[in-house]
Amino acid sequence: MKKIKTAIIAGSALAPVVALAQGATLNIQGTWGIIGSIVVFVLYITLLIFWIVMLVHSIKHPIEHKPLWILVIILGGILGSVIYFFAVKKPYEKSGTPPAQSPQGPPQPPQQPTEGPSNPPRPPYVPPQPPTPPQPPQPPGPQQ
Repeated sequence: MKKIKTAIIAGSALAPVVALAQGATLNIQGTWGIIGSIVVFVLYITLLIFWIVMLVHSIKHPIEHKPLWILVIILGGILGSVIYFFAVKKPYEKSGTPPAQSPQGPPQPPQQPTEGPSNPPRPPYVPPQPPTPPQPPQPPGPQQ
C-alpha cells in the first residue's frame, strides 16, 4: 500500500515537469507567480491525500452501503470525499460505530444459557394422568 501511495504522489509531482518537457510554456511573472504556483501545488497534493484517506477509510471500515460510497468518492473526486467525510467519517469517529445501520430483520430476544449452575436441565414433560373414576358401590352382603 505504501508503494502505491508513493507512486501516486510521485506521479502527481512529476506532472508539471512532463508538461514542460512536452513543450508547454511556463508563464510565471514575478514573485507572486512563483508563490502562487507553490501554493496551488501544495493545495493539490493536500486534496489528493485527503481523497486517498477517505477512499481507504471507506474500504477498510464496516459502513452501510459501502459500494455506493466507494463510487461516490471515486467518481465525485474531492466533492465526493468531502460529502463522505461529513456524512460518514465524522459520525463514525464520534461514536466508534458506523452511522445508522439498518436492522437485519426483527430484533431477536436474548438467548438464555442452556447449561450452567443456575439453570439445571429440566426433566422431560410428562402429561398429568386423568383421575381414576370412582368405584361402583358394593352390593350389600348377606346379613347375619
